[in-house]
Amino acid sequence: HVIGFSSPALPDLKRQGAIRTASQEALFASLMNIGGIIGSVFVGGLLDRLGRRWCLFVSVLPALLGYIFIGASRGSVHALLFGRVLTGLTCGLNAAATSIYLVEISPTSFRGVLGAFNQLGITIGIFLSYLAGAFWSYSALAWLGCCLAAGLTLCTGLPSFPESPRFLMQRRDIQTAAKVLAYLRPSHYDVQDELRDISACSDDALLPMTAPPTAGSADLAGDPSAAGAASSSSDSAASAAAAGNRRSEASADVSLRELYTRPEFSRPLVVALGLMALQQLSGINVIMFYAQDILGKTGAVSSPALGACLIGATQLLLLASLIMMLAQLTLGIFFAANSTRGYVAVVSLVLFIIGFSLGWGPVPMLVTAEIFPTRARSVANGLAICSSWLFSFLITETFPALQLHLGTGNIFFLFSAMCLAGLYFVWRYVPETKGKSLEDLELHFIGTRSSLRSL
Repeated sequence: HVIGFSSPALPDLKRQGAIRTASQEALFASLMNIGGIIGSVFVGGLLDRLGRRWCLFVSVLPALLGYIFIGASRGSVHALLFGRVLTGLTCGLNAAATSIYLVEISPTSFRGVLGAFNQLGITIGIFLSYLAGAFWSYSALAWLGCCLAAGLTLCTGLPSFPESPRFLMQRRDIQTAAKVLAYLRPSHYDVQDELRDISACSDDALLPMTAPPTAGSADLAGDPSAAGAASSSSDSAASAAAAGNRRSEASADVSLRELYTRPEFSRPLVVALGLMALQQLSGINVIMFYAQDILGKTGAVSSPALGACLIGATQLLLLASLIMMLAQLTLGIFFAANSTRGYVAVVSLVLFIIGFSLGWGPVPMLVTAEIFPTRARSVANGLAICSSWLFSFLITETFPALQLHLGTGNIFFLFSAMCLAGLYFVWRYVPETKGKSLEDLELHFIGTRSSLRSL
């Protein structure tokens, strides 16, 4: 709903005189990304301190407040812009928290399905914004967003959701982690194997609950078995000390310096940052934020608001992500040639959204949440998503000016080239995550040498 809000709200705001200049229009559309940047900066700390579940709950609160500011603004530009920042803050917090939570609670074979449902929820929200915005004022649309944020949080029982078992293992709450896994997995599933995998990759090996035997008053010199017991006791104590050191290291916060210098962190970080940047450079948020304006220029629909509803609904379909590049290329040719066949542009927009919904919509968030070790997952995801919101802000803020100086056609040619660059980046650097546990992916990046794709 937040992402789709500006497209139907902007025409109404301009009609009412609340938005008077092109710079105000660009700010209203793009300031949501500033909120997203702020949220993604703080989300790592919140995820590690509050946990995944409570971070999801807290992330809803800025949207509630932001929509109240917008709904009660009465045309005040400052209230409108501040409300957009607050709603963007929810997006920044929620994007990382949701993807990490879904990845960490899912069995290996089910991660992709849950990631698709996450994208489905996003697209339904955008469609509802477009549909309601075709008939309602911006203030009514804001109150709808407020009701959705509060209602869905309470109706889904978010505070009662189970905590992520990997977060619990990171906190060394082994018993609760075992209970959560037993609840989340089928009854015949042996959770101990998964607990051991999680523990091994987090350098947090489970220790025996009983103390090692000691020699006591035995004559160690004259009793070979006692001497052997003493040696075993010494080895066990050394192992316990080493495990304790690993445990302290695993529970310590990851610094930015470690993210860039340690291969197990820096290699997946390159993949995550590349995916996030290319996702936004495809032009998706320009189309989402300015859908009615773009459709109005095609002349193909009498009501751009209802035409935007068509774009929102088609996100529910699935086709190949390669279509994105061809769709943007077709849009560029359409605008560059000043064609009067508006249906070509509308079909291209629809196909672009279909392609994005299949690939570049859900996959970058899902892969970014999968490829980092548990210890670095919160901080690294926050950094990657921060870069996504930064690129989104730069593109949506500069789009009106670029449209004026370069022309709409040339902008879509650039977006098409970025889609082609994305195809190469995925082929060259992104590992296949299907069928691999999170621990397998961690070992993949540790073992990588010359290429991020080699195994």
